[in-house]
Amino acid sequence: MINATLDTLMAVDTIKTVVNNASGGSTINWFELIVVKMIIPVTIVAVAAIVATLTALRRYRTQKYWEMKLQAYTEAINALEKMASVYSAALSSIEEMQEPTQEEKDILTKRRLEGEAEIERHRRIGNLLYSDKALSLLDVKKTLSSARQGIEWGNYYRWLEATSITIDKIIDDMIQQAKKDLKLR
Repeated sequence: MINATLDTLMAVDTIKTVVNNASGGSTINWFELIVVKMIIPVTIVAVAAIVATLTALRRYRTQKYWEMKLQAYTEAINALEKMASVYSAALSSIEEMQEPTQEEKDILTKRRLEGEAEIERHRRIGNLLYSDKALSLLDVKKTLSSARQGIEWGNYYRWLEATSITIDKIIDDMIQQAKKDLKLR
């Protein structure tokens, strides 16, 4: 920027010398010289300021959008983790042959419902922040329904196991998709 201004001023001095030599050594019109010395540098500075401002705004918007996407992916993965912890705890209690207390059941049910509600919220606003692949991963009800097909009615352990495995797979796939969409590693 400074070099461009200095080059401009040197060019003006060269023009002044040429004009002085062409006019037989008479003095140059100082008004024209001031206009040339003022307008060119001010124009260069103004254009540079506009370009710098537009570049900074574009970078700011891009960074903010990336941060929103990161937050959305993080929240969705956390909601999936809530659901996974519920099914994992239920599986563990069956494997250990311990019936959870009513309070524990209520807590697990509340966590599961919170996780499902958060995932549904992310699916609704997802077109703004998620890729199509991530949105399909967030269609947890559909994925769980297909994973549970073929399990005979009343086999609660197989149902929990299929659900737990499926949610763990969704979490892994969602993490990989987040890395891809956010251009991490």
